[in-house]
Amino acid sequence: MELLFGFAIIILLFFVFREIVMWYWKINEIVKLLTEIRDGLNPDKRAIEKPSANEIDDAQDMVDACALLGVDVMTGHWEFTLGMERVNEIVKKDFAGQIDFVAHNVKTADFGDLVFKPYVIKPINGIPTAIIGQAFPYTPIANPRYMVADWEFGIQEDHLQTMIDEVRGKGAQVVVLLSHNGMDVDLKLASRISGIDAILGGHTHDGMPVPVLVDNPGGKTVVTNAGSNGKFLAVLDLEVKGSG
Repeated sequence: MELLFGFAIIILLFFVFREIVMWYWKINEIVKLLTEIRDGLNPDKRAIEKPSANEIDDAQDMVDACALLGVDVMTGHWEFTLGMERVNEIVKKDFAGQIDFVAHNVKTADFGDLVFKPYVIKPINGIPTAIIGQAFPYTPIANPRYMVADWEFGIQEDHLQTMIDEVRGKGAQVVVLLSHNGMDVDLKLASRISGIDAILGGHTHDGMPVPVLVDNPGGKTVVTNAGSNGKFLAVLDLEVKGSG
């Protein structure tokens, strides 16, 4: 009897989940953040509407939120649970020409080809800055494998070092790793890899009041994390001297 009752509760939650999400949307922190940025930066002040059920199912609401926020570069985690086809659609259609989706550690399972751009190099205040993407490395084991059946993930430390050396060779004076490893993995990675100036991380939702400075064979790397759900806004100022 208790088992049947438990199944009934699960079934009920399944059917009301969408309605719960729709209700909670109005108090979600991202709405406040979007509104503040929109009012300050967007002259047409487009209304931020509550998403439809279909938009929640395929994450179109969050895709649109990224566009409204003015995101420049991002890497992936939960996006992969939408499936390979939908992720490719978002990257190639919705983000095209506006948002760079970078991930050096996502490769095809058959030939090991890169699925996404591994990095971008952008001038920031006149300084050539490389931003390398590190997607959530445990996606295939943290989620059903069929969602990313043709892709391989992992930390891929050696390939990351290759990418760092490559962007340095292309003239990048600053190298930033945009990571979804989690703070603990980022700290360990920073101690083993040379040439990263800063790691801007996610996944473990740590609200870091100050960054951690990590020693490694090539020097030092700043590691930080900005919490989650719009609770914090991290600003990292780097003073660049000389040509390297």
